[in-house]
Amino acid sequence: MLIGSPFSYATLVNLFNPINLFNLFNPINLINPLNPRRKLKAGNCFSVSLQPMMQYFTEEVFIKFMKFGAVGATGVIVDFSFTWLSKEKARIQKYLANAVGFTMAASSNYFLNRWWTFHSNNPELAVEYSRFLFFSVIGLGMNTMIIWLLVSKRNQNFYVSKLFAIGIVTVWNFFVNLMFTFV
Repeated sequence: MLIGSPFSYATLVNLFNPINLFNLFNPINLINPLNPRRKLKAGNCFSVSLQPMMQYFTEEVFIKFMKFGAVGATGVIVDFSFTWLSKEKARIQKYLANAVGFTMAASSNYFLNRWWTFHSNNPELAVEYSRFLFFSVIGLGMNTMIIWLLVSKRNQNFYVSKLFAIGIVTVWNFFVNLMFTFV
């Protein structure tokens, strides 16, 4: 947890609670907090549901997220390059090639985020790097699942699916690293 900040394990759980996310996109089941007997209309869904989370998006967090995104853009280049080389040139199976690209990008992203985004001076480099890689492996699982669902179940292009998966996993990775890795 970040000392002196609003972030905690409970915050992470609330941000990514599947029921909260379901309710956010399903206004039929939302209860109006001002009048529990009335359900919210679709137009009110996002303003009421996101309002409690907006307190966590301070200017400092926004700047860090933008830097994290810029580092992530370099990671996309590393990721796609190694994925393409592994899949197309080395003829490695596409999901394993995806893991190679993701792992190379995660490693380069760790060092750039440590130095530029989070300004970490943690002397326990191995512990911090291990945490970052731990969350990256969880992100890899999410990334691979999203790609598999889009490619296998929706017949989408592999690389377009990969780009979509990177976007989703980036948001998750930012918050877990902000709260647990670079503290």
